[in-house]
Amino acid sequence: MHRWTTRLALSALLVFTTDAIPHPQSVWLPIGRLNHPPIRESSGIAKSHQHEGVYWTLNDSGNPPALYAIRLDGTLLSEHPVTNVKNVDWEGMFLDERGIWVGEIGNNSRKREDLKLYFLAEPDPFHDGPVLVEAAYPYHYPDQNPDAEGLIVHNGVPHIISKERERAVLYRFPSLMPGKEHVLERIGELTDARWITGASITPDGRRLVVTTYDRVWIYHSEDAPTLVDLIRTRPWTLAHTFGTEAVGFVGKDLLFTSEGRPLHLLPAWWYERERLLPDISVLKPTAISRFVGSSSPQSVYHERYRDIGVNISGEHILAESEGEGCGLTFSVTVPRLDRYHLTLVATRGPDYGPIEVTVDGAPVGTFDMTDVEVLPCDVVKTESVALAPGYHTVVLSTVGRRIGLDSYQIAASTPFAPEFLILGPFDKTEPNSIDTPYAPELNLDLDADVTLSNGRVLTWTPLASDPNGRLEFWRMFSVEDGTRAVATYAYTNVWSDNDRNALMLVGSDDQMAVWLNGEEVHRNNIVRNAAPDQDLASCRLNAGWNSVLCKVGQHQGGWALFLRFTDPAGTSRYVTRLE
Repeated sequence: MHRWTTRLALSALLVFTTDAIPHPQSVWLPIGRLNHPPIRESSGIAKSHQHEGVYWTLNDSGNPPALYAIRLDGTLLSEHPVTNVKNVDWEGMFLDERGIWVGEIGNNSRKREDLKLYFLAEPDPFHDGPVLVEAAYPYHYPDQNPDAEGLIVHNGVPHIISKERERAVLYRFPSLMPGKEHVLERIGELTDARWITGASITPDGRRLVVTTYDRVWIYHSEDAPTLVDLIRTRPWTLAHTFGTEAVGFVGKDLLFTSEGRPLHLLPAWWYERERLLPDISVLKPTAISRFVGSSSPQSVYHERYRDIGVNISGEHILAESEGEGCGLTFSVTVPRLDRYHLTLVATRGPDYGPIEVTVDGAPVGTFDMTDVEVLPCDVVKTESVALAPGYHTVVLSTVGRRIGLDSYQIAASTPFAPEFLILGPFDKTEPNSIDTPYAPELNLDLDADVTLSNGRVLTWTPLASDPNGRLEFWRMFSVEDGTRAVATYAYTNVWSDNDRNALMLVGSDDQMAVWLNGEEVHRNNIVRNAAPDQDLASCRLNAGWNSVLCKVGQHQGGWALFLRFTDPAGTSRYVTRLE
């Protein structure tokens, strides 16, 4: 344990910075980064069986065929071009004691007839050099032709897990004969999991992990006799914001990579308890610069979790009193007038008690942090409060002996539009532009169908956002609709109690334009993944209902929309049709 200790009286307020104290490595923060420029889109990660501390990764489609040896922090050890094959769409890798398996298994179009599995001897990770594929195993599926990004090898037999929105199907190779076309065997569907972007399995076969961009499932059993039995068990599952493309086991811990190039390590302690992970996209370390006293002297210091019996990396800032009652004070800043809430990543345990949280003196929540065991990184969320742009003071106080704070976030709490009417898709003339107008923006009529030149009839259809405000167009359209360059329209109405200036906050995948009460207020021809509040546009809301028409472009990959308006009074609401 290492401490920076301060004694405070009731009326005293001590100010100092914590810049000199390294911030702890929390479970949801990256442990490393793939900084080597050629590693652009890691789509596989696996631990070496022959070399301690060595990991292997590769890129997916659009990149040269190569293997990269790295350390756990992302440091490059060596680069190995694979000289006798191409990388059409490498989407999986697995290491066993024999060597490296590479999956040429990506099939976004669902039309590929050249799918195959490669086997290579593991190269020397400490010296650069070319490597050759020793054996190739072509294959096709028995019943359909799905996309796939999950590859595992169990008891020497390769298995592939499909990437489908409705399910995850496990297939296996019936034999391994180099050069021969193999027909895979369909052996079952995984309980709960779907849309799989990566997979791995422990050498003993007792834990199988599959991941997608925002969730992970870990199937586990001490006595499941076969892999088929294992995938039928109830998995541990966790939501995350890692955007993962690949996953591998490090012992029982999980190592993730993504196209954003960070590496995350998720301890088994965490997923075995299915503990909620904070949102890394908006989380901040504890930039605590002030500590406030209580009715008895208190100490404030950093405390490692492993020092209190929790087998994860990281620390929290701990306020501890000799008697009862202690507190912490820190400042937050917000960019605009709106409603906000705090999410606190705090510690529970026997010596912890109820925490009262205030912002600028106003109570925003009380949370009982008492528990029979020490549980760090518990996620609690305060009530929302209207805040003006600038700095605001947050005070955490308790009548208990301890407050432990790891991280926090301050985030807008105004609601996203929860439902829309959808019309589309319309074929685009330019893949990366939505500037060509179509019927809804020329003459908006929610009761009129639109007939396309090919005879297809489009009808306005309701579609709801998910609980996080994400409107996912894939829930309505087919894969074929999204592999062309297309655009679709989304319509809703927003209520305002009075005439007021507001900010419209939108996120999209990909291009987007927005019309408010018939006037264009925003356009952005961009290719990106959707996230909340990516673009801000000033606008004027009228008293009563205001119509909102959005247009979102698509060309493979994700296809989604986030929409909301600043709402300091907390009175806005949305409907798709007016009575």
